[in-house]
Amino acid sequence: MYLFRLISLTLCLFSLTVNHVYSSPTDLKAELIESWIASQKKFEAWGERNEKSLKTSEDVTVKDANPLELSIESMIKPLREAGLLESANNLAKESGFDSIQHWAETTLRITKTAAAIEFESHPEMNDLSELEKLMNTPNMSKTQKAMLTNAIEKNKAMVKQLTEGVSEFDKNIVKPFLTRIHQMIDPAN
Repeated sequence: MYLFRLISLTLCLFSLTVNHVYSSPTDLKAELIESWIASQKKFEAWGERNEKSLKTSEDVTVKDANPLELSIESMIKPLREAGLLESANNLAKESGFDSIQHWAETTLRITKTAAAIEFESHPEMNDLSELEKLMNTPNMSKTQKAMLTNAIEKNKAMVKQLTEGVSEFDKNIVKPFLTRIHQMIDPAN
């Protein structure tokens, strides 16, 4: 009987863990986006206060980072390495998030959705026809053609990664915040 209870408990815990790990993230809501936008200034000030510790960690972590491979873990790793994970987690909680992981997931989801909206709104950004025409330039060396082909393929991969898997629901909820997101990312504009 004891063994049966132990196995049942283990299976229940396993199924709860698997369900949590593989469940879809919560729906974006206007309130969550508002909290995320408001948190940016707080995180910016926090980053300035902890710049020295973060700089040391980022030197190790970011130098080989590919922006297309940005993930929750790649956002949190420098914080962990700098010994600032608990402090960042507390700031995320003060800003209305469950944890720094929740804040990072929200950041990735909002920024990916904003990028997808931009690419859809400006199809000319996806137009590679001029670059592809250059491939037929008679005096172009093999090295130049290889570099151009590589640039075209990287651009296509970036667009695909930024637009694939973004739901219409997320686009509709993020769209009213685009101007504020743009201003936050590029205050000069």
